[in-house]
Amino acid sequence: MFGLSAGKLLVLILVIVAVLYGFGYAGRMKKQRAELEQIKARLARQEQASMAAGRQTTRKTAAELEACPKCGAYADLSTHRCGR
Repeated sequence: MFGLSAGKLLVLILVIVAVLYGFGYAGRMKKQRAELEQIKARLARQEQASMAAGRQTTRKTAAELEACPKCGAYADLSTHRCGR
């Protein structure tokens, strides 16, 4: 009635291996997310210290995009060179 055939045993082993690999993958993703949060926090502290010291921030400001009169592409016209 509850006999273990070779096929059932093989499927059971494959399920166990898949679960173990899944837990390992989840652990690696959790570690990477924690490292990313540490990097973001460190960069935020550096930027805050830079701003407190009166230095310019490392972030670039947004540029206003306008249509180029020659080619019609939207770009920062102070740096755009369309060649037309």
